[in-house]
Formats: sequence, C-alpha cells, structure tokens
Amino acid sequence: MKKSVAIIGAGPSGLVAAKELLQEGHSVSCYERQSGIGGLFHYQDDPSKVSVWKTCRLSSSMLVTYFSDFFPKWREAEPFEHRHLSHQEYVNYLTDYADHFGVTDCIRFNTEVTLVTRSGEGWRVTVVEHATGSSFTRSFDVVAICSGVHSEPHYPDFPGLETFQGQVLHAAHYRDPDSVTGRSALFIGAGESGGEIIEEASRHLDRSYLSLRRSVYVLPRFVNGVPNDYNGTRLLYSLPEFMARRTDEQALTMHRKLRRWLFPLWLLRKVMIRSRDALVPPCVREVVRCSIFL
Repeated sequence: MKKSVAIIGAGPSGLVAAKELLQEGHSVSCYERQSGIGGLFHYQDDPSKVSVWKTCRLSSSMLVTYFSDFFPKWREAEPFEHRHLSHQEYVNYLTDYADHFGVTDCIRFNTEVTLVTRSGEGWRVTVVEHATGSSFTRSFDVVAICSGVHSEPHYPDFPGLETFQGQVLHAAHYRDPDSVTGRSALFIGAGESGGEIIEEASRHLDRSYLSLRRSVYVLPRFVNGVPNDYNGTRLLYSLPEFMARRTDEQALTMHRKLRRWLFPLWLLRKVMIRSRDALVPPCVREVVRCSIFL
C-alpha cells in the first residue's frame, strides 16, 4: 500500500532511504536544512556550523564507499582508480546518485524540521523555511529520521573544563590549522577524523599532546599499493563485479596481485586483534596550559 513518507536529512542514509522508498512506489518528501546534498560532507566555511574540514578525505576507499547499485564508469575500459575521495568528490558522487534515481526532485533544501508529533496512526511534521522564516505542518504516514549521529557535537564532561582559560574546540568546528588559536594544544581522541586533524594541525604548533583512553593502531591508507580497507571485503576472496566482467589481462593481473597483497594484511589484522587487550596506553601526567581539541 502506498504511503506518504517524510525523510529528515539528505545525507547518504537519507538519499538511500528516499531511493528505496521511491522504487517501492511511496510518496517521499525529504527535508534538508542545508543548501545542498551530503550532510556533514557538505562543507561549510562558517566554523559555527557542523561540517567536515577543508582537506577532509574519506577514510574508506572508493570501492568500499560506492553504493553497490551505483558504480559510475565501471563499464569503461579505463583502469579503476584505487584511491580515497575528497569530501567534495563524495558530495558530487551523492549528487549524481540522487539525480540518477530521481531523488533530487523530492528534496526541499534550506528547510529544517523543528517538530514531529504523533497524530493518530501517522505523524505531523513541522518545517521552517530558512529563506523566509515561515513554517508549515504536513501529515505523513511514516517519518524516517536520517539526520545522522554526528549532527550534534558531543562535549565530554571533564571537571574544570568550564573554567579553562584557553580555547576549547570540537573537531566538528575545525576547518584548517588557523582554527587553533594557541601555540600548543592537547588533542583528546584519535578516531578517524581526529587522527587526520591531529596530523594536519600539529605541524603548525610549537607543542602538541595527545590523550588516549586506550591504545590505537595507526595504519597507512595504502598497503602494497592498494587501500587497506580491501581487507574484509569480497576482494579478499573474489573479484568485485566491475572487475569480474572484465577478462583483459590487466584485470586478471590485478586479481592475482590482490590475493598476494591482502593475505599479509589479513594476517596482521588477526595478530592485532589478539594483542589489543594486552596493550596498555601510556598515561599523560603532565598538565599544560594550551588549547583543548575534542
């Protein structure tokens, strides 16, 4: 039975939800508070907004990032590029995805959902248009919340943080090394974004300190010429579709190389998992006056 669906957010999950619902024959309205597709990857120069930084590059490779139902240029004879997309390239890919599946026509940009309430067996959704400041309310059978888990920065509750005299900056508001105002900084955490930002910002500081709750493994993006995230994908066992349909010598050579290259990475991963619990991160005992980067 056809249903009316409101989707909140036009990031990767919102676009996929809209595409699948449209293909099932439902009526879809997607509301995006920003001016374009991409969610967090839609770069905004305003540091008060939540966004990626200027030089952000995805931590997953193109092969792992691309959706299985939209793999551009795989039929072409040109060799596939084994690399990682910049944030703008990823937004361009998502834009092409939305255009290809007819999702773009369902999106209302610069509109923010401010209230969702239950109404009988359905929902009432209140939306504010940024351009005019006007609001309206519509009824839907279903609401899909696709705003993501990183739309609101999380600040840990450290004793004394509220009285700290230096700069406190969250990664969501970092844009470039000039975002850090001091000459020394304490970086807390080294996740995917943190690891990239630390490497970039620390080059412009006199002193940099890193605080970790537990040990982390730092691996290069490429191992033996291929992205390290090929480990764990079907590339470890067989060719992906875009290569399997090619029988030229170049594709067959790549197949043989992948089997040799990925075996050491698979073995390394096993060793790392077994040794992880045995490693204890060093404690930071020195307290310094600096910027705190979360």
